[in-house]
Amino acid sequence: MPTLPPDPSELRWLDPPPADAYEQAQGLLRRLGAVGDDGTITDHGREMAELGLHPRLAHMLINARALGHGAVACDLAALLSERDIFKGQGEAPDVDLRLRLEALRRLRRGERPTPNHARSYVVPYGAVGHVRKVADHWRRKLGVDRDTEGDVEAMGLLTAFAYPDRIAQRREGQTGRFRLRNGRAAKLPRPQLLSDADYLVAAHVDARRRENRIFLAAPISEDEIVDYFGCEIETDQDVSWRADAQRVQARRREQLGALTLTEGPLESPDPTAVAEALAAGIREEGLDLLPWTDHARQLQHRIQFLHHHLGDDWPDVRNDALLDTLEDWLLPHLYGLKRADDLPQLNLPNILRERLTYDQRDRLEDWAPTHVTVPSGFDRSIDYSDPDTPVLAVRLQEMFGQTETPRIANGRVPLTLHLLSPAQRPVQITQDLAHFWADTYYEVRKDMRGRYPKHYWPEDPLDATPTHTTKARMEANS
Repeated sequence: MPTLPPDPSELRWLDPPPADAYEQAQGLLRRLGAVGDDGTITDHGREMAELGLHPRLAHMLINARALGHGAVACDLAALLSERDIFKGQGEAPDVDLRLRLEALRRLRRGERPTPNHARSYVVPYGAVGHVRKVADHWRRKLGVDRDTEGDVEAMGLLTAFAYPDRIAQRREGQTGRFRLRNGRAAKLPRPQLLSDADYLVAAHVDARRRENRIFLAAPISEDEIVDYFGCEIETDQDVSWRADAQRVQARRREQLGALTLTEGPLESPDPTAVAEALAAGIREEGLDLLPWTDHARQLQHRIQFLHHHLGDDWPDVRNDALLDTLEDWLLPHLYGLKRADDLPQLNLPNILRERLTYDQRDRLEDWAPTHVTVPSGFDRSIDYSDPDTPVLAVRLQEMFGQTETPRIANGRVPLTLHLLSPAQRPVQITQDLAHFWADTYYEVRKDMRGRYPKHYWPEDPLDATPTHTTKARMEANS
């Protein structure tokens, strides 16, 4: 069984065709059903070849005959295979193929071919007479009565059989501007009958321009597209994040190539698709979209501190790393949510803890505690915002009597002590508490006694009672 050569180089050409043009030709034959995917000629293709007509028009004639539109198809084939019978008068003639069919029919009836309402064109008798002869030839070949007129409204459908790749949809809110099935823009040369058509088929276009110019076309209805090209319509479900609405939007589209035939809400979108779209929205908007309580942020910093000092056994929970791995740690918790307003439902601390093993969860409390009990007996919180140097901010007087700098991460990392004045301002920053007592405290004491005389500033800080209050209150409580 003959097949099309997969490569034009296998044939002996005087002038080899461009590869793109050859591939387009093969694609057209496949779309018309003339050859199969493997290049094998089909029965339909043989029937087309027997007509000795351009494949587009041959395909159209065969389909039209099966639908009982043979008369109109023969006339259309003649109109499309010859030069346009309309001649413009100062401007391009109307593109509507139905007007040309009307002119041909008037001539058959012995009438003047130019319609009475024509303003922008003339119809030469000779041109119409030639087209009539060609049309009559195809009527005889297909066994169609010479005087049968047929349904003019079938013109759009028949043109679509010949040019399925040129079905076009009017751009929303625009007159005379269309989008072709292949995605190219196209327009009518001037306002005319088809300017407001929802759909048309462009039989003749000028593709040399950035926006194709349509010269010949016929209207087609959406119902005809669905009925006769339904197998080529693809249903697209778009589930995506809408930044303007701060929510996931699920929509269903029926597409014919680049044309959107119908579009509307998707009633029951796939839950995974919704969750993934919400995750994509969080990635786009940033982690601030999540409910970061102080507790959640502190937990993030504690885990990152251990990752920084102990290595990859502990998860990387920097913001960038969390964004890169949203699908791993957050996605399972997004099911059932679709709006930014739904996100406060998330228990972010629990979600972050799930990234740890059971052993790590236990060690987290020992190695990266939230607080340290200082000599005054109070719990003071640790700031892990800088994973390299966690900070314990505490009033200097609360540390009296302690010589060792508190250490965390199983003793590996000393805390950076911000020793505060009674006004909660740092007077010393150190990781060596013993050195501070021995070498620096006495200078600090001189300054503090002058600034805060009501507070306790002993000569020997190592033998003093740690406190967070004034001397008077210390005496009252003793």
